[in-house]
Amino acid sequence: MHETSRLLFYRIVAKIIRLPLVENFEYIIYRAKLSFYETDRLGINTTKLKEFLVFIEDKRFYAHGGIDYRAVLRGILGVVRIKNRSGGSTIVQQLIRTLFILDLQKTYRRKFLELSLAPWITSIFSKNTILDMYISAVRFEKRCFGVVEAMEHFWSRVEKNPTNAQAFFLIERVSNVRSRLLVQKIIETARSAQRDGLMDKNDFKELFLLYDQAVKSNKIIALNEQVEYLRSSLVS
Repeated sequence: MHETSRLLFYRIVAKIIRLPLVENFEYIIYRAKLSFYETDRLGINTTKLKEFLVFIEDKRFYAHGGIDYRAVLRGILGVVRIKNRSGGSTIVQQLIRTLFILDLQKTYRRKFLELSLAPWITSIFSKNTILDMYISAVRFEKRCFGVVEAMEHFWSRVEKNPTNAQAFFLIERVSNVRSRLLVQKIIETARSAQRDGLMDKNDFKELFLLYDQAVKSNKIIALNEQVEYLRSSLVS
């Protein structure tokens, strides 16, 4: 039911450029929706998760149709070294990458297919459904797909009503397959969230404890100096 002419065309293109896509799109979409139904069945309130997902990954999510042309331009300028390199992938592109593209190493060809299929995704799903599928299906850490697995991985339990700090922590871990503590990114993003009224000092204290516990349990890899710097930046 989702196989539009655009999808059929770019499946052919993918074969021509030798970048394999999944064979059964309908089954993958079904599995992604099923993951969300499981999240919903467990009674997890995803409101804050969605809020921080948009804030951290794609601030213009509700304003574009799957492609943020400003971000694309910044990415191009970064490639040619006119500006610092920055990620230009939207939430829609990240979802396409996770669900449908099998070879993530061929960066430029992958980006081309992400951009090509983004309008297809936004034409068949609402923005809210895209967020639901993303939160419940994308990779958070190595071998952790979806927010339920991520919660169980870090906390050995499911949090039905994640706090601001918990929501920030989980979304910041999206696609961090090396399990590293990205200290500067965390600090800058947390302070930006505070300026936008999404977090306060109490949230920062809880956020540091989440990272500290994750490092102590070997769920996140970090040096003692990095943890101390994070503490002094968020808690002091």
